[in-house]
Amino acid sequence: MASTRAPAPTPQQLVTAADALTGSLGRGGFARDARFNQAVQLYRKAFKLGNTTGAYNLACSY
Repeated sequence: MASTRAPAPTPQQLVTAADALTGSLGRGGFARDARFNQAVQLYRKAFKLGNTTGAYNLACSY
């Protein structure tokens, strides 16, 4: 039986999605809201998959 599961996102796709979430938060510091938390989770996933941009953006988020 064939799986109907969608392919897992690449690390770069995770970073791109997280960047879109954090880019809409503005420059005055990040509000600790659901979008910020979701972006951090995506950066962490990308970092764990070896993406250095994800690691850098994760560090800069705090």
